[in-house]
Amino acid sequence: MRLTVKEIDITPSTPISLAGFAHRDTYTETVYAPILLKMFYFTDDKNQFLLFVADLIWWDDQFVEDMSVKISKDIGIDANNICFHATHNHSGPQTSNKFSKELGILDEGYIKYLYNTILRNTHELLMKIGELVTVKVYKGYSDIGIYRRKKHEGQILMKPNEDIPNDSELTFIAFIGMDESMKGGLIHFACHPTSTDINEISSEFIGACCRKVSNRFNGVPVAFLQGFTGDIRPNLVANGDFFRGTALHMEELGERLAEDVIRIMANPSQRFTNFTLTSSMDSLPLYFDESHDGHPASAMLDEWRSLKLQKFMLNDQLVFLFCNAEMVQSYGLFAKQYGQFVLPVGYSNGMIGYVANDCQLRNGGYEAEQFINYFNLKGKLRAGSEVLIKIQLKKIMEEVHNESDI
Repeated sequence: MRLTVKEIDITPSTPISLAGFAHRDTYTETVYAPILLKMFYFTDDKNQFLLFVADLIWWDDQFVEDMSVKISKDIGIDANNICFHATHNHSGPQTSNKFSKELGILDEGYIKYLYNTILRNTHELLMKIGELVTVKVYKGYSDIGIYRRKKHEGQILMKPNEDIPNDSELTFIAFIGMDESMKGGLIHFACHPTSTDINEISSEFIGACCRKVSNRFNGVPVAFLQGFTGDIRPNLVANGDFFRGTALHMEELGERLAEDVIRIMANPSQRFTNFTLTSSMDSLPLYFDESHDGHPASAMLDEWRSLKLQKFMLNDQLVFLFCNAEMVQSYGLFAKQYGQFVLPVGYSNGMIGYVANDCQLRNGGYEAEQFINYFNLKGKLRAGSEVLIKIQLKKIMEEVHNESDI
């Protein structure tokens, strides 16, 4: 397999509204740290796959569609073989106008800049001959996250809950050249990048982590793939409650995660030398019941949105499952049971909102109902959705095993 990687700065050059926190309502001119776009272009004898990873909160659905069609037409890559992933960074600009302005105001100029920058750099990326690589996969754990739903006086509140284990699995994928040096890396972990709400542009603790790991390996691009982290938050707790940290807390959290990545690289790794790139796209309509809590009718969107599930396989064991939602961790754990190297990745190819499980839908809380107005949804995700989603996930993962038997 050949791999071509590129890293570019996509930091806004003008004052801009940051995305993700309703209480942060002023534009910022301050850049604490740059936000980056990292591009990974995989090819084998027959197939190709182009992965974009950006320090953004999410990608807009229409932007992804337009960009994929343009790249496909200009360069010849099948649109199903292109993925736009966002790390869910809450310290970068808003990228969509489909949500409440409380989550950040879209800057059309920045989106135009992003479109042109991606197109130009994609052309440049594909003109290069990729490095022949093999893959080493390292597995371990990190304790920087914690489950964020807790019952208090009959209500589900956003509070730290140590009684429910969070998905703390940490995976590092190292792409190794023929000279045995690392040519690029992917970190997979599940934790909301919400360690701080300072009104300054940054790539959050994720960026701090990637910079440290990258520096350890001569500056090669290292990107972060955000897992199913809908109900996991940084373990920044005082007096039994969460607090928003400073830039120092953000740096410390990134440092801890980077140290965990470097630590697990001392563990035995699984090495892959044979690759057959395959990818597919599935879609599952999700239905929402009409809200009866005074949700303004003018903000309501259609009663359904499609959950898009993109499967990308480097081979029959190493499988990425990308989706366009804030999935809670139980779905990630469900997908992972189909293989040691199955990696569920949220915030990809658009955003439809939180997807809670049926138990959470019954109990309420932010991930089940309090987020609805921010995401301009008609109402609550319909009960019984969990079964349909798991049936679809099972179908997709069973196809992986069927393909490996051919």
